[in-house]
Amino acid sequence: MGHHKKWRIKTENGNYRYFNLEQGRTSVLIQKLRDIPKEEPNHRNNVEVTIFQLGYHYCNDKTRYRGLAKRCLWPYSRTFWINIARILKYIVQTAQRKLNTLQKTTFVTKITLYCKLL
Repeated sequence: MGHHKKWRIKTENGNYRYFNLEQGRTSVLIQKLRDIPKEEPNHRNNVEVTIFQLGYHYCNDKTRYRGLAKRCLWPYSRTFWINIARILKYIVQTAQRKLNTLQKTTFVTKITLYCKLL
């Protein structure tokens, strides 16, 4: 067996914590992953989902379209449609949130006015 070099650091309670090179590298990787903003991994997930949705309707890895032009244009139109559908869904969700907030604000304003009249 080869000699595995170990290091030690003193912990807060005065004990020593021993680690080897692999554990040190793992710790650095975990710290780097912790520093990544939450939005960044979501971008990758969105790209992967788009790729999945693009190829979802393939049967036996064959397209329904024949001819070079049709086969080349189909992925662009399909990707465009996927993104338009996502944008529309986002707009509807945002509008619903704004509407709910507006309705709650209006309700609170009416209640406040009613309480002042009493």
